[in-house]
Amino acid sequence: MVAILPGQAQDSCKQEPRVSKLKQCPRPFLAKLSNAGGSDTATGLRYWTMTVSNLAAATQRAEEAGYAVPIPVTEIRPGTSICMIEDPDGNYVELLEVAPAPKL
Repeated sequence: MVAILPGQAQDSCKQEPRVSKLKQCPRPFLAKLSNAGGSDTATGLRYWTMTVSNLAAATQRAEEAGYAVPIPVTEIRPGTSICMIEDPDGNYVELLEVAPAPKL
């Protein structure tokens, strides 16, 4: 388990090409949550991730289709960028783009 926020932990299980994450929250934290939004504001399955080859274009297509983009394209570490798109039920869909590894 890895601490992600005070009182929370997350564990990952990688099975190529997928990664499953299990998040643990203390009961007082859970009492404050709503039923919509990303992983920090609700319980249950709150978002899933899709890897895309052109994050900017995928985000633009989602915006043009009328979907909310609560977290715009953001580089989370060198060569890795994400954005979050909101579905009609308020669940987040994370789009992920990872730059190819440099050739040696």
